[in-house]
Amino acid sequence: MVKKNKKSSIDSIIKSKSTQDRIMQMLLYLLEQKLPVSRATLEKKLGVNARSIFRYLNIIEEELKFPINKINGRYSIDRIVPEWQQLTFNTDEIQSMYMAMLDFPDPIIQAQIRNKLLHIYSERKKVENLVDHKMIDRIQWFEKHVNESKIKFQFKLKNYTSLSGSSIKDRIVSPVYFNSINHELYAFDMEPKENEGYVLKTFLLTRIESEEKLKDRVPLTLLNKDNFDLSRDHFGYLIKGQKLIPVVIEMDLMALKLFELHFPQLIKLVESSSQSDANPTFRISLEIVRPDPLVGFCLGCLNHIEIKSPEFILALKDFYQKNIQKNLLELGIS
Repeated sequence: MVKKNKKSSIDSIIKSKSTQDRIMQMLLYLLEQKLPVSRATLEKKLGVNARSIFRYLNIIEEELKFPINKINGRYSIDRIVPEWQQLTFNTDEIQSMYMAMLDFPDPIIQAQIRNKLLHIYSERKKVENLVDHKMIDRIQWFEKHVNESKIKFQFKLKNYTSLSGSSIKDRIVSPVYFNSINHELYAFDMEPKENEGYVLKTFLLTRIESEEKLKDRVPLTLLNKDNFDLSRDHFGYLIKGQKLIPVVIEMDLMALKLFELHFPQLIKLVESSSQSDANPTFRISLEIVRPDPLVGFCLGCLNHIEIKSPEFILALKDFYQKNIQKNLLELGIS
């Protein structure tokens, strides 16, 4: 007998409409859960006894062809996500697309795109907030053992991934300061470089799999402030002798309002650059380590700003090609 691959219709298996509804309710509930759920939870959710739960699970697996996972008395269903749904945008990219959409000429399409982007933004923000909550304990750990500790000890950063992604290995470091805003650890790499000695580096918390406090103290010679400079740019990034990118942007009134919303701490640096009351323009001038914080604002407001610094234009172009263009191409947007 040839086994049918096609999923059976629930109508041909169960005649009772109320039972059909409960089975579909259980199926949808299990598909929505990120963690396995207990039989007692299913009983309470559906208002039925254990015997019915086992019967419904059997129908879902044997007749509807949804594999049931059972782990320690808890049940789940694997969710298969289509490849195109795995594409993600961060909130800055979504904001920039939203701002660009405001200049779209067709009001109907504009409204459709607007609603979709707002939904994606809302869902993405939930994910980012969840990640932030998971990192709170680690951030507090670094603040306690680096910033608040009078005696500093060396750390082992386990499976640290380099910025290029080409190297994943444990790093032994002597911490100096933890930047809780950007989630960056400033520390001396204890693998000395030839003719350079110990070098102060920036380690991103998101690239550290886990951390361990060691028994070895940080050498007092490294904690001498003459050995390091913790000067940072306007977004809190460590300068550390890096060449700063000059940024000069002229904005119309709409762009100014959005700039103030996103970067209230920088509004004091904005100056009026025109005498016209009808079409006022405003200018911001600053130097930054990297363009990341301004990318979403600039790409979203391209029709409302004028970038005067060629170095910043090159930095924006480079960031766009490396971090945004690939996602857009995979969606068929060039």
